Amino acid sequence: MLANSMVVTVRRGKLLPVRGLSFHTRVYRHVHHRLEAESTSLRTTFEEVRDLLAREYLAETELTVTDIAHLLDYAETANFRRAFCAGTV
Repeated sequence: MLANSMVVTVRRGKLLPVRGLSFHTRVYRHVHHRLEAESTSLRTTFEEVRDLLAREYLAETELTVTDIAHLLDYAETANFRRAFCAGTV
């Protein structure tokens, strides 16, 4: 699954920002083809990565919810809490 490999890449600090993918046409095409092969989208994969990382951070670190929300690029902690409680993180 592409989301799992993206999580590994995030941990290594090598993931290009999602917003920057359009500037890296070759990477974008590769990711796009992989997503098509998995019948998914970039947004869905991004949410899966957020979910996997959120669960890992909550279970395996002493980070606060505020810190985790910031790491996962939520504008506000309340947004992270709502998303996580709704099961979409």
